[in-house]
Parts: sequence; C-alpha cells; structure tokens
Amino acid sequence: MNNENDSLHDAEREASQAQLQALAELATWMAKHHRLLVVGRSNGVRIGATDKVIQFMREYLDTELAGKVSENLVRLAN
Repeated sequence: MNNENDSLHDAEREASQAQLQALAELATWMAKHHRLLVVGRSNGVRIGATDKVIQFMREYLDTELAGKVSENLVRLAN
C-alpha cells in the first residue's frame, strides 16, 4: 500500500495545476450528472479510471462527492 500511496503522491506532485483543476471539475460534473451516468451505465456506457485517479479523488475531494464519482467509474489497469 505504501508504494501505491507514494506513486499517488508522485503523480500529484507531477500534475500541473490545470490537470488537478480538470480532475476536480470532472468529479464535480460527474456528481452533478449522477443520474445520467447511472442511466448510461445501465445502457453500457462506461467511464474508466485507474486506481490512482480513483484514490486521488477519494483523498482530495469531499467524501460524498468522491463516493458518487467513484461508483460511476470502471477500474482500468494502471
């Protein structure tokens, strides 16, 4: 787990401010359109994210927002 956390923090340090902002905006959009995403998911539409992205969201976003977002993501291999 430490290697995963170290890797996550490395990715965070390497990300530009614009990338971090884009990730936060994506999470906010996904939470706002949660119902649409659920309908899409039931019709085969998927949005994928790596474990690093999901972990980043859980660590740095509001708990409720991160929960709504992560349940709409399909885990992709790192």
